[in-house]
Amino acid sequence: AACGVCVGVGGFSDPPEIPGMAHFLEHMVFMGSEKYPQENDFHAFLSKHGGTTNAKTDCEHTTFYFDVQEKYLLPTLDRFAQFFIKPLMKKDAITREREIVGSEFQSGLPYDENRNEQLFSSFARAGHPARKFIRGNLITLRDNVDDEKLYTELHKFRERHYSANRMKLAIQARLSLDILEKYVTTCFADVPSNGLPPDDFTEFKGGISFDTPAFRRMYKIKPVKDLSQLEVTWVMPSLLDFYKSKPLQYVSCLIGYHENGSLISYLRKKLWGFDMLSGNCESGFAHSSMYAFFNLTVQLTDEGQKHLEEVLDAIFSFINLLRMEGAQKKIYNEIYKIGQNKFM
Repeated sequence: AACGVCVGVGGFSDPPEIPGMAHFLEHMVFMGSEKYPQENDFHAFLSKHGGTTNAKTDCEHTTFYFDVQEKYLLPTLDRFAQFFIKPLMKKDAITREREIVGSEFQSGLPYDENRNEQLFSSFARAGHPARKFIRGNLITLRDNVDDEKLYTELHKFRERHYSANRMKLAIQARLSLDILEKYVTTCFADVPSNGLPPDDFTEFKGGISFDTPAFRRMYKIKPVKDLSQLEVTWVMPSLLDFYKSKPLQYVSCLIGYHENGSLISYLRKKLWGFDMLSGNCESGFAHSSMYAFFNLTVQLTDEGQKHLEEVLDAIFSFINLLRMEGAQKKIYNEIYKIGQNKFM
């Protein structure tokens, strides 16, 4: 059996003076509740009964989830619900748990993906939530804020954003729908609701998020890994409302096609590139309510590094060709059928 709760708040809502607050709160709700006051009681219960749990803070959402043996679903749900009803979040637990957040930050430093994301965040317009440092570390959660303020702001953030009207729940088990509904209503009935809306980011919608000189440039980045690649990124208005038609997937299939006549086949013939990926990773940073990225990444050969301008010319020439040809309904229908077959 499994259950997940998605709360409609993430790092984009961090207080400007405390970067990483949403991520820190995600950690703190695990640290005991009024009903189950022992720290990490939830982890201990799941370990004892063959279950696992995790959580993730993204830019506009925070997700908590677990799986467990079905016969222990109800007592696990009861413990899980306390995350959102009355978590303790004591002062002494705060000082310990922020060390864990700091450790997570340090372990993520060697990853090129994290470094690139932080670089891209600096390209957003002034005041844009994408410019925030949402991971948090010991500088933001210890050195730059006193413990009393952190404690106060943490509880204030939870009361503002962890509200039933901002949450969605999914549950799965081999039990009847009536029983599952009873479990959920019994355990989650006391989740508070303040009726407040999420933070308003509408001023940044419509493709203006990265309308800055810093975005329209070429950057040479020294990677941690041994790799050589060219990455071209376009920014578009948010495409969340187009989740059914999936225009990004259509464009990605056309540009990322690997057979004869494709962009990568041309680059291979010229010995400039040997592989290519295109699309959107669908992380909260790359696919938000305000904007969406489209990335094209070419794995370059040594020769390709010497011909960057020609590689870029080939990319934009191919895109212009696609634009002149227009949308191809036949290709879209093929992509649709493949998706349907995978789903079935």
